[in-house]
Amino acid sequence: MTPEAKGRVERLWNTMQDRLPGELRLLGVSDITAANEVLPKLIARHNRKFAVNPAEGEDVYVKPEGKVDLDFLFARRESRRTDHGGMISYGGRRYVPAADDCLGMAKTTVEVRETSTGRIWGVSKGRRIEMKEVESQKRVNSDEASAKKRKSGLVKAHKPAPDHPWRHGVVKRQGYHSTCRDKRTFA
Repeated sequence: MTPEAKGRVERLWNTMQDRLPGELRLLGVSDITAANEVLPKLIARHNRKFAVNPAEGEDVYVKPEGKVDLDFLFARRESRRTDHGGMISYGGRRYVPAADDCLGMAKTTVEVRETSTGRIWGVSKGRRIEMKEVESQKRVNSDEASAKKRKSGLVKAHKPAPDHPWRHGVVKRQGYHSTCRDKRTFA
């Protein structure tokens, strides 16, 4: 649609919003059913007064080549970045390419399309890639995990060796205090 045509449409809506209530009031219309009866006459009168024939009479519509997947074309679109395995996160769920030949999508930007039927597609480098949802692993709370390990007897307390430096406390050397590592102070 050209800017000129957009302007004409906007002017038409302004005209309708400005004139239509007044015209309906003059005709004594006060409800929807009466307005629906009068409206075709008002539109015909408006078109007789303001209609303009197009400068070029030929049709400019071009038929698409082949079948167009309207569900894919009118899908909701967002950009995502894949991780090192080609996985994306979208809508609180995780998706990977359904086909094995699309596994080389590591660290790339993908346009995610969610169709009206709920299917998720990825578009990368002009290729249309069907995505499948993968179940995310349930995270285990660290307190729960350590409690399970303790119950099973897998966790043993670690004791440092008798000659381990941590067992010796602060050592004073001749002319050097070992706890001051950044600023060497001499006694």
